[in-house]
Amino acid sequence: MRNYVAQGGIPIRKSILNDASLAAANPYFKALAASFDAGPNWRPRTDQWGAVETSYGTAMNAAVAGQLTPQAAMQQAASQIRATMKGAGYPS
Repeated sequence: MRNYVAQGGIPIRKSILNDASLAAANPYFKALAASFDAGPNWRPRTDQWGAVETSYGTAMNAAVAGQLTPQAAMQQAASQIRATMKGAGYPS
């Protein structure tokens, strides 16, 4: 596993993420290792989740790319998500 990760493979074990020589070459390993201690990211089990995630992801990408301000991107996503959920019968 260590050689696999050293050549660009994706680390899936915390012990690999905490390996000092691999972590020196991959500074983000520390944050990934810490994420193992966090609870799982439970997503709502609704038919609308795909549309919600698409709206959010598209807005985030627009903000990161500088096409929208972060505030405008989140307002856009919120508007689209509210419309999606309202269309599915959820209260807003």
